[in-house]
Amino acid sequence: MASKYLNALVYSVGLYTLANPFIHYAKSHRTLTQVDTAISNGERLRLLYGNDPRATVLITGSSDGVGKLMALQLAKYGFNLMLVSRSGEKLEGVKWQCMELNPQGRVSTVAMDFANVDPTKEMKEVFTMFDKSSEGDKPQLRMLINNVGVMDGKKILENTPEELESLLRVNIFTQVFMTKYARSVMPSDKHNAFVHLSSFLSELPFPFFGTYAGTKVFNKVYGKLTYEAQNTNRPDTLIVNPAGIVTNMTKDHMRSSSYVPPEKVVHAIFRELGSREQYKEINGCKEHMMAAVSLGLTPRPLWGVVKTWMGQQKEYPKKQQ
Repeated sequence: MASKYLNALVYSVGLYTLANPFIHYAKSHRTLTQVDTAISNGERLRLLYGNDPRATVLITGSSDGVGKLMALQLAKYGFNLMLVSRSGEKLEGVKWQCMELNPQGRVSTVAMDFANVDPTKEMKEVFTMFDKSSEGDKPQLRMLINNVGVMDGKKILENTPEELESLLRVNIFTQVFMTKYARSVMPSDKHNAFVHLSSFLSELPFPFFGTYAGTKVFNKVYGKLTYEAQNTNRPDTLIVNPAGIVTNMTKDHMRSSSYVPPEKVVHAIFRELGSREQYKEINGCKEHMMAAVSLGLTPRPLWGVVKTWMGQQKEYPKKQQ
């Protein structure tokens, strides 16, 4: 009799394991394809995080790629913005694009090289521009988007010390310190939000991008823990684990069907943020969700074969010219 119940338990666990990726896809797909009949998505986000003329969104890594497109989309929605990135020249271009989309909005820029900045000084100084009190004219921070990141294409332990330092400073130090400082200046009586960009490689590390994948695991775990650490007034928190995105950072990568334009990921982020659950992890667009489903269904020994093959390559396969 005991053996019968044990077999039933094993079969049930196996069935759930097989079905779970499809359940996850179905839930996410429903959110991505739902139609806002009462209000637009922009109005919904403004009601949550922009219901004050001083309300501001800070985006790191906002001069290019996903960060730039998020800035432009939020400008369309009517948000005030603070854009922080390495290239001051590129930031000024993004600033004027945002102001064309939202002439009444306020857009400020801070040129900052996250690989070399002192997080206890220059990074901290950024947040002196905000005021969490209900009075005054200074901007009020309501959303932080931790987007900035750098990627390597080397096998783990093959990075130079300088490359390792850059990866850790940009991908980890920035998230930790920006999140800490942001939380201290956000108004406690308002609805606030954090968006943390992780990566699909945090779920499927390869021999290449090994250090990068490690930083992305940290981004995901740290984002979750900072949400759970708050006992009251928890900010909405979205962890994004996208697969391939067509950007300047990935322009030389061998492309697969899971590589998508950044617009698709940005659309998914703002459709998911603040909808239903207060804390949520997503892969992003439908192509990336299907990649996650495939990962969940693929036998681990097969991934072992793929990793062994990848480990035998001298460098990460580049796309054909």
